Amino acid sequence: MSRSLWYLGVLLIIAGVVFSAVPTGSYSTIAGSRPVDISIADDDSAVIALVDTGESVTNPGQGGGGTPVARLFNNFDSTLTVRFDVAVDTEAVTVSDPDDPVTIAPSDGHQITARCTPSVGGSGTATLTLTVIEATGDRARVTDAVLTAQFPYDCPGGGGGGNEPRPGNGVAYIDTDGDGEYDEGEATLTAEEVATFDNDDAELVVHTDGETVSTRREMDITAASVTVRGTTLSSNRGVSIAADGGTVSFRDATVRGNNGPVEIEGRSLTAEATTIETNQGIGVQTETELSVTDSTLRAQNGEIALEGERISARGTEFSTNEDLSLAADGGPVDIEDASLTSQNGEISVSGAGVSGAGASITTNDAVSIDSEDGTVSLTDATVESQNGEIAVAARELDASGASIRTNREISLTTDEGPLTMRDAAVTSQNGAIEIASAATLDAQRATVETNRDISLGSVGDMTLSSASLRTQNGELTAELDLEAATLTVDGLTIQSRGNTLTYSPAEATVSGSPASGQVVSD
Repeated sequence: MSRSLWYLGVLLIIAGVVFSAVPTGSYSTIAGSRPVDISIADDDSAVIALVDTGESVTNPGQGGGGTPVARLFNNFDSTLTVRFDVAVDTEAVTVSDPDDPVTIAPSDGHQITARCTPSVGGSGTATLTLTVIEATGDRARVTDAVLTAQFPYDCPGGGGGGNEPRPGNGVAYIDTDGDGEYDEGEATLTAEEVATFDNDDAELVVHTDGETVSTRREMDITAASVTVRGTTLSSNRGVSIAADGGTVSFRDATVRGNNGPVEIEGRSLTAEATTIETNQGIGVQTETELSVTDSTLRAQNGEIALEGERISARGTEFSTNEDLSLAADGGPVDIEDASLTSQNGEISVSGAGVSGAGASITTNDAVSIDSEDGTVSLTDATVESQNGEIAVAARELDASGASIRTNREISLTTDEGPLTMRDAAVTSQNGAIEIASAATLDAQRATVETNRDISLGSVGDMTLSSASLRTQNGELTAELDLEAATLTVDGLTIQSRGNTLTYSPAEATVSGSPASGQVVSD
């Protein structure tokens, strides 16, 4: 079954209330108090639709990655960036691929997968509930919507996790039937065979209870898919793991290259509670999803580079002495509550949307966060550089509550949407600060401080209520671009040469009175 959300050009029925559709040329918000039931006839043309696949969950899924049970479809005429939560109504099944947020192209979908929960048995029909926190696209915005789908499951219990059957005379096996479990008759492998495994038609599963598979030489593993659970892979040199067209999956695992780089590639990668460490570099490349959640990536003397269509690194710790980059090609990057640290290298994050709420980004060099095609969220995040520039560029930026600090220049810009930085602190010791919005600028209660120039820009209203603008040796300027715009300065603290904030155009309206200093037109 499916539940669909209609929007733009149709009627929307939410909780029994009918809303008229808005014109296609407008930018609209539809929101309600959770939960909001979507009660509409099924239709493939609905803007957002959750459709079941008809698949039944009976095991951990192919290579441990899960069984596709539903797809979230985008039937709108432009790309949608969707933030959502997903849950099921049974403990016997675990949703293994929420990937929040996701970017979905027109007429495309995002796959939701599920697998049997280790040691929990049960059978029946599960209800998958997907709550759309926010879906944004050109001229459209949807919030607080609930979509559901159902799927059958039959989970025997005892599979997966520490209770999963394992080969008694080896550390790994060839998962011939792709069920994610060892079955009698499937070929088993020794530690030595795993270290040099090369069969791009085989689905390799390495599963021990905390044991180490080690080699003094290079560890080079190639398979159709590679799954590592509860195991340490260790080499006195480098480690290379490649899934030819399939998934690389780590859970409760460690991958260690003692004297060489760690390189991982596959169509997709998922890593949970996993450590990847080396005294050289770490490189991870995928064609689609790259997910490393609640994990640690540590490179003592090399770069860390992650590349994929979309990247989720929520709650993960990155540490290196050199450059650190996360680059999503066409999809979003999620670094919420993650820690990105480099001692002497640049840190760069790029994608079609960057979710960085609560993240910590620290380096001695430059920081670049780039999402000109999407929204960047740095709410309550820390972005700090000792000796490098900090540049954040987005279609729309929310840095509310963020702390952004450096000794050099700071640039926060949007090229289409608003820039919000309520309660933020943006400080530089020796560099100019530029904050420029392509729409409105909301800096209520924000602190912006440097010993150089501070330039603020908006295309429309600029709100500086109870904010603080301080520069020891520079000027303060505010460019609103539109004559009909309003500059709100009630309670603003102004400290500069002459204690003056100069604004333009002169026709703009000034609302309120600053707590100190003066506001004059150019």
